[in-house]
Amino acid sequence: MAFDLIIADPSPTMKKIYQTALPETQYRLHFASNLEELFHLLETVSPELIITDQAIYENSAALLEFRQRLKTEDDIPVFLTAGLFDRLSGDYVQQLQPEKVLVKPFSLDAFLNTIRDVIEKKHLPDTLPEELPEVQEQEIGPETEGLPLQLQRQVQLLVRQEMLETERELEKRIKASLLRELRLTESSAGGSSATNNKPEGKG
Repeated sequence: MAFDLIIADPSPTMKKIYQTALPETQYRLHFASNLEELFHLLETVSPELIITDQAIYENSAALLEFRQRLKTEDDIPVFLTAGLFDRLSGDYVQQLQPEKVLVKPFSLDAFLNTIRDVIEKKHLPDTLPEELPEVQEQEIGPETEGLPLQLQRQVQLLVRQEMLETERELEKRIKASLLRELRLTESSAGGSSATNNKPEGKG
């Protein structure tokens, strides 16, 4: 399954970098070089993620307009990118509230991993199978204290999912171990029976 990504960046070089880094088998890339093109894409594409460079915004008012447009969409995470020597206004970050702020040049491996993580979070199931026991807050550990409520919930879901996978793996191993013991028992019983039925020699 390929995920739709909108990339708003005026740089032809960055466009080539994104095309090279993001495999077509996993991602469908939709490019915009200015804010008008970005708005047009939002009317025709439902992206999993928007990657937008600060250069497409002439001022904070333009960014605010984009943010208002996003409110009419589903909850779409946004990455804000900027060059190493660009003056990234604090208003941009405050108004956009991006999922990530990436400063170019960034590590492509880390970039890909971050995209996967964000998309996986969006597709995590809201509920897990009934047989999974309820996880209490104290079982998650103190590491989650102070985290936003939504992030705590995501951590809780991940913990439950991990527990379910561990449970299934343990069940498989126990069954395999029991089967081996049963076979050995049957084999031993068969050998003993054959020995007991062997006729005694004449003496």
